[in-house]
Amino acid sequence: MIYGYWAIPGLFLAHLVTSFYNDTFVTFNIGLILIAIKSIFCVPLSAIILKRLFINLRIFFIPSYLISLTLLSAFINASLANLIQLNTRADYNLERFFPEFFGYLIGDTFGVLLVLIGYIGIRRLFYLSIEEKKYGTRFK
Repeated sequence: MIYGYWAIPGLFLAHLVTSFYNDTFVTFNIGLILIAIKSIFCVPLSAIILKRLFINLRIFFIPSYLISLTLLSAFINASLANLIQLNTRADYNLERFFPEFFGYLIGDTFGVLLVLIGYIGIRRLFYLSIEEKKYGTRFK
């Protein structure tokens, strides 16, 4: 949601290109397109759902909203990815469903946590450099 809806075409192309490097997709089929579309729209769908739940929320960059957005979008991504694979791939069965579901869920959640930690670290360094230029010394 950093770049808004302008990032959707680039994300779609990135998902299509990287899916060809995955060994599970060897041909261009409808499952590949559905999973790419699902991956793009799970975060905006989660944001719309959370906007309905957090009615009085004015600032969307608070920790409770970001954690809720992360967990809900990871759940939607994991659920839909495995349901699409279950219905479109012949070699996919229910024994693979839950391990891959939790793999998507944990991977998406940790990925967002790493990005947030990096964002907070870069932001702190940026503010420290501004304070150093403004006051000549760092505040502690």
